[in-house]
Amino acid sequence: MMALKCDNCGGYYDFDGTKKYGPNSIDVVYMDRNRNIELIERMNLCPACLAAVMKTLEDRKEAV
Repeated sequence: MMALKCDNCGGYYDFDGTKKYGPNSIDVVYMDRNRNIELIERMNLCPACLAAVMKTLEDRKEAV
């Protein structure tokens, strides 16, 4: 197993590299009108922080 540090809360969490735990990072990208994509930042997130981000995105999708 491998321990990673969350870029959001600073806590440590276990990650073994399998899909058992799901994704562990979010990419912040810039996309222009021609759909050219540039990676701005990659953030490693613990499962709790990732769940909070995904809930916010789902709530936003339902509100629109």
